[in-house]
Amino acid sequence: MLKYFSSLACLGIMAIGCASKNNGTDGNGSTGGTCTFGCAQNQGGAGNGIDGGNNAGSGNPNLKGGKTVATADILAAIADTACAGTSSELEVPPALLEFVVDVSGSMTDIPKGSTGQNKWQITQAALSNAINNGLPERTGVGMLFFPNMNTVPNHNTTPIDITNCVNTSALIPAAPLGAAGSTQRAAIASGLANASVAGGTPTDDAYEYAYASGVIPAMQTYGYFTPFMVLITDGQPTISLGCEGTGQTAYPVDWHPIVTDIATAFSNQPLVKTFIIGSPGSEAQSSTGADGRPWLSQAARAGGTQLTPDCVDTGLNFCHFDMTQSTDFATDLANALKSIIDSSIPCSVQIPPPSDGKTPDPAAINVVYQENVTGGTPTQQWLIGQTSDTTCGGGTADGWYLDPASGKIVLCPLTCRTVQSDKYAVLNVRQGCLTYTPPIQ
Repeated sequence: MLKYFSSLACLGIMAIGCASKNNGTDGNGSTGGTCTFGCAQNQGGAGNGIDGGNNAGSGNPNLKGGKTVATADILAAIADTACAGTSSELEVPPALLEFVVDVSGSMTDIPKGSTGQNKWQITQAALSNAINNGLPERTGVGMLFFPNMNTVPNHNTTPIDITNCVNTSALIPAAPLGAAGSTQRAAIASGLANASVAGGTPTDDAYEYAYASGVIPAMQTYGYFTPFMVLITDGQPTISLGCEGTGQTAYPVDWHPIVTDIATAFSNQPLVKTFIIGSPGSEAQSSTGADGRPWLSQAARAGGTQLTPDCVDTGLNFCHFDMTQSTDFATDLANALKSIIDSSIPCSVQIPPPSDGKTPDPAAINVVYQENVTGGTPTQQWLIGQTSDTTCGGGTADGWYLDPASGKIVLCPLTCRTVQSDKYAVLNVRQGCLTYTPPIQ
């Protein structure tokens, strides 16, 4: 996994040299200096750019990503003394995923397309697989099941203690997963195996408690996570904040406070995004007429995780992961969890400003992945290529690209997983010479 530090800062910024850059003004690089190894491919014909060779405008349209061994010749070419630049070691903090999982009595229902497993059994298996097979060891994971108890509170007109409707003692505190067989993995496995599937749906109490007693303490203890919450529920809340309500599906309670709490978490420091998965059963119910999908969709927008820019709360293009139309809940839930994991694992870094104070030039950036750095020495170094394909070949190609909105370097998912799985990794971003494009492996 990528080496991390106590603050989200760039480290070791220093002046370096690199290969002579083409400063040509005629698209041919004719007035630029002589380009050495690694830059020669950027010498283009007329009309291919104004910043030297094929580097047109804000970047080279011919870049194709990829990853190749950073040989001594490549490293020398991008660190030659012929031009000025900067070299920076950057931090990509790991993700923290706090799962808030509905285990109310309705999770024992069998969804359509199932071969006999109920919603909880499917959810249980999907969570176990996603955590054990989809997350790097350094990822923080915590979990709260709700209500995880059989007790249904009396209908109260004043708030009572949360322990009356949520089994808070079963909270799994967020901590790094660690390697196979770790204490944290064992705690998660035990929680999944022993959750009690019964009772009403105190969604707001559970969400607030998981945020206050799961996410915040983990951030205070570790300090380096990028935090997310993942709410999985199959419908309307039946118990309001303060354990008020009957817990019966015939008497759903107001969901607006939950959306407000999700929006507050997203606006607070640290910013906490919330992913929403609406399990089968969150669609309109014939017995009550209540449809949970609009509020779940609104909650996803409030939590900063809407699925598409054009999603709507009235459907059927909802903003959350809507499982109600699924004919294969197991597969679709697994895909949703994979999408959440891919979205949450942080793979972007802010480009440090050049030491000369100038605006970073996208066509003059090289990213080197230093693998398994111990005692300052990597076992291998890889040059990661810049790509103009922000889909990274649909997730199948190595490389990185510049996010035009944030100005950040974004690693392609394949590259990100490689880097995040290396606890001793270092990313080195070098600016000042034309981007060298490695061949696609």
